[in-house]
Amino acid sequence: MAGDARSYLDLSHWAPAFARHLRKSPDPATVTPAKAGAVWLSGRGETAGCGITGFAPLHGGPGLRRGDGKGQQRDFRRGLAFAGEREGDRGARTSAESGFTLIEVMISLLIFGLLSAAGVALLSFSVRAQGATAAKLDDVSAMNQLESIMTADFAQALDRPVRDENGNGTPAFVGGSGPTAVPMLRFVRGGWSNLDGMPRADVQKVEYAVIDGALARVAYPMLDGAQPLPATPIVPRVKQVALRYRIKGAWSDRWTGAPQTPLPDAVELRILRTGGIETRELFLVGTGYGKRADARTS
Repeated sequence: MAGDARSYLDLSHWAPAFARHLRKSPDPATVTPAKAGAVWLSGRGETAGCGITGFAPLHGGPGLRRGDGKGQQRDFRRGLAFAGEREGDRGARTSAESGFTLIEVMISLLIFGLLSAAGVALLSFSVRAQGATAAKLDDVSAMNQLESIMTADFAQALDRPVRDENGNGTPAFVGGSGPTAVPMLRFVRGGWSNLDGMPRADVQKVEYAVIDGALARVAYPMLDGAQPLPATPIVPRVKQVALRYRIKGAWSDRWTGAPQTPLPDAVELRILRTGGIETRELFLVGTGYGKRADARTS
């Protein structure tokens, strides 16, 4: 009978699996295909010369029963098939555990994509915040520079009439209400440093105007009849400028100096910039040289 069973299927492939399911075995490694086949075909728990007793079938698998030879062969083949399925399942699990499934790879890619998107968003926010901070710092710096320059210019304003490029005489201090006025603001100031020792006066004619959307300062190399030097932009992105002049407790939108009042007491400057930011500045005029000219003449 054992020879007939081996004719259906080679027992050398399944004998180790059968040996692991035996209840008692001195050394499962010593179980040979002939011994294992004899145990299955005998239907008893022991075989002469085998040394293995107490056979138990595979869990959930078919057992062997006594009967005719064909029945035992059929049960033997069913046992072999069931044992092969169990061994195949264990081989599949071992192969699956040695790598990653498609779902695991897709989940990993999804997590990596979410982290990458979050990193890009954070980097973009940092770049935008840095740009906004730099623009704000530039605006603050420009306004501080304008305040410093205009404070020095107005404080050192002088009563010194001048002539324009055409030789026409103009008062010492002339101011309009806004950028449409020509000139918007022009006056003479003292304290012009002469570091190079050039043959010129220490007073200077200056002018403020809106040029190409920026509030700029224009200086003249000489007081009378000279062409202006290139303009120096101070505050960019200027949309509108408004000026007022104070004299004896009252405000005026325009100023043209008179012999009795050549200079105003103060100047109010309002700047409306693109983006809706409005700034208001107040400057005292002629405070850098002691007593004012109009006070001396009164």
